Amino acid sequence: MVAKDALTPLKSTRPLHERVHERMIELIHGGRLAPGQKLPAEVELARQLGVSRASLREALQRLAMEGYIARKRGIGTFVVGPKPFLMDAGIERLSSLTDIISTRGFEPGTTEYAIRAEPADTHWAERLGLAPGDMLTVVDRVRTADGRPFCYDRSLFPTHYLPSDLSHEEIGESLLLYVEARLGLYISHAIARVIPEQCDSFLSAKLGVPEGALILKLEEVNFLDDNTPVWCSEEYFPREYLTWHVVRTR
Repeated sequence: MVAKDALTPLKSTRPLHERVHERMIELIHGGRLAPGQKLPAEVELARQLGVSRASLREALQRLAMEGYIARKRGIGTFVVGPKPFLMDAGIERLSSLTDIISTRGFEPGTTEYAIRAEPADTHWAERLGLAPGDMLTVVDRVRTADGRPFCYDRSLFPTHYLPSDLSHEEIGESLLLYVEARLGLYISHAIARVIPEQCDSFLSAKLGVPEGALILKLEEVNFLDDNTPVWCSEEYFPREYLTWHVVRTR
């Protein structure tokens, strides 16, 4: 049996199937849904969560694909348990890395945090709508999940958005939260590219990955609603730690 207080109606402005997916993962990682436990029938589960069966089915299908649950025709749906360290995230939704890590049951953290000023080269000047040589604030971080190196992140801001004399404590763990909560700017969309690369000696030392191993780079530019770019980032992930998926619809 599932504890009565474990499944409660969800309240959010986000798509309900995403909230169902995240809530179920929270319950599994928190031990409220144990390996081998049978879930209530879809009608009852949808009622307890306060969502439609269509939203529930979409979430359950994704959970099954990710290995959190197993669906046995004619018998029911069973909890498999927490996944290994590999995480999966939807690239079509704008989320902070802090949220991606925490909603999958891991503790986000940072082991290295360096802030410096440097002139924009042609590559970054073009993406940020600046002139080459304009000053940028560069934030270099090694992000962790449960203390394990998970991502090397380099973020670049025009200095009028992020002065280079700020401290780690003033900025906080999430740059997206800093921009929206502290600066009052709403990031409406981003353009991202996923690029496979070979790990070099620098990234090998940061991520604990052998040189030459395949890693994934997520290169992203974040925009306001009027298409003004606010910051760019390069995030490098060990291939075995994170997969990206895209929900395709007609």
